[in-house]
Amino acid sequence: MQQSRRFRQKAPDRQRRRGLGWGLLCAVLLYATMGVGASALDFKCVEPSRYKNLLQVFEDNPALLSSYFGLSHSQVPDMNACRALVVSGTIRDGDGAALLDNIIRNKGWLDVLYLSFDGVHLQEEIKLAHIIRGFWLKTRVLLAAPFRYNPDFATLWGAPAASDSRPSATPGSELSPLNHGLGAFAKRGDLGLPNIGARSACLESCVGAWIAGVHRQALPAPAIAVAAPAAAAAPEIVTAWPRSALAASLDGGKMAPPNDSSGNSPIIVGSAPVLPPAVDRLIRDKCAAEVIAGQALEDRVAGAMDDLARGDFGGVRRVPTDLLQQFDSLRMAGVRLQRCVARAFESERLASFRRLCGPTCDAAKLLATFDQIAREFVESHLSLPNMLGPSRSDNIGREWHEEESVGPGTWVRRQTTNIFDATWTPSDGPRITATLEIGRVASRVAMVRSQADGRCVYQGIIAADDKTARGTYTCSWAFGIYAWNATISE
Repeated sequence: MQQSRRFRQKAPDRQRRRGLGWGLLCAVLLYATMGVGASALDFKCVEPSRYKNLLQVFEDNPALLSSYFGLSHSQVPDMNACRALVVSGTIRDGDGAALLDNIIRNKGWLDVLYLSFDGVHLQEEIKLAHIIRGFWLKTRVLLAAPFRYNPDFATLWGAPAASDSRPSATPGSELSPLNHGLGAFAKRGDLGLPNIGARSACLESCVGAWIAGVHRQALPAPAIAVAAPAAAAAPEIVTAWPRSALAASLDGGKMAPPNDSSGNSPIIVGSAPVLPPAVDRLIRDKCAAEVIAGQALEDRVAGAMDDLARGDFGGVRRVPTDLLQQFDSLRMAGVRLQRCVARAFESERLASFRRLCGPTCDAAKLLATFDQIAREFVESHLSLPNMLGPSRSDNIGREWHEEESVGPGTWVRRQTTNIFDATWTPSDGPRITATLEIGRVASRVAMVRSQADGRCVYQGIIAADDKTARGTYTCSWAFGIYAWNATISE
């Protein structure tokens, strides 16, 4: 791994200044937001989410907590475990291992990740995503203040609507047995999320982590659904294309063909469904009875409203009690459905932890498994045919003399193929060798570099005279996006 350390350590300022000077928007944005000296991700427990504090929601009764989540006597939570973490900072090597450590430390009771980080590191992003999906974790991004913790498993439902018209109704009666506890919990003074500060941002690799959640939300939810940006005429392949491929593989979908512009749309936080397709099917199956009952009650309330509307609400001075009672029945169905969904998520997460960890969690073995998953994804998906398709120009020269962060390089074409043998000569270490596959569409050029450490993805523009090119690249095993430039000869 000596090469990868050298790659991360040597990114000359002159190279970065040259990249900025080219006016490449993606490079400008990334250099501005990543922070050259930023540290690795920080995983911070949300203190109110410790189960000893969440007991307040359940009237300080562990039996009520176990009953709500449908836990067996052998599944009592560790009261000091955290249900939620804030993940902030800038992604670096080892962050997948750090997340695994937190999952193991909390013994499977970790449930929610509040994401607020930036940076680009493809292999760590892929690793984080598969760990999140594998352990059935939920993801949250807070788009606006207040940045505070709210329980993920229940909401306040208030008092029955019909109680106002029934003098005999029990004072303080509630639709949900958790209402009183949730109300008291909401008044806590320590609900602010740590490490977020005045603003929250989920950029680049953070988006890949967000899309991996089994229940992914951007809060507060916008009044109008967030639409993904329009598809670009050509893909941004350094980060956007790999992330789209990652999302498709996680959600069981098929990637768009390389020449289909629908596959070029970047993923943005808030644009994907809250539940991935497989999770949606599972929850609907487990809670089918509650869903059907709720739909039937909804139809009854709608029918009663239609009856009143057909009479133009004639003689109606207040909402009829029977309609309010039907509305309360509908809300009660919502309470039951919410509890069923909470139980389903809890059951699946705990089962995933048992399946992946077994009686004794071997962190090293788990990390090796997820490392392998990430490497296999890179090798199987980050290829030129997947990104650009078969329609590529043969006008790619014979020899490229290139400069990038590790030093000067020479790329020599193999006969008439689009494969190049590449070497770099760093000033502070041994020569680096790799192979590159180069593809060109009009003036756009893309390369996939393969070597022992993994793969690098390059993109750029070839000048009108076909003699120079420049662009940006990232490597799966290393942090950041860097600039490159080259002269091309026949």
